[in-house]
Amino acid sequence: MSPIPEFAWLQVESALRDLADGEHQLQTWIHRQTSDPRSPSELVCQLFDDTGLEHSLERRRGTPVFSAEADELLLELSRLVDRLDDLAELSPSELLADARWRAIQALAASAAELLATLRRATEGRSTAEE
Repeated sequence: MSPIPEFAWLQVESALRDLADGEHQLQTWIHRQTSDPRSPSELVCQLFDDTGLEHSLERRRGTPVFSAEADELLLELSRLVDRLDDLAELSPSELLADARWRAIQALAASAAELLATLRRATEGRSTAEE
């Protein structure tokens, strides 16, 4: 089982899905059709800071937070978003069209899918053990 509590695991998955959701970002930042006030930086903070993910990844010392593969995806995502300051000067439409932001979205989507798969597998093992 992962050293990260289930509620935090679900928060990380949710934050990854939000970061990956280009359609919602388009509706929010361009068309202003949602009441979601989160900026790109806030989406990143929600994932790495609010969930404690950044701290967990830094302190893992050989023990995966989720799995070796998932941790590598998340570390790569962290490296990409570390360059987010460069993107802060772009307008919302420029940001959504930028290849670097699209890479962040794609990696977040892959990580969210992998974490969901790992969680379901873990839940299946827990149920079978009971």
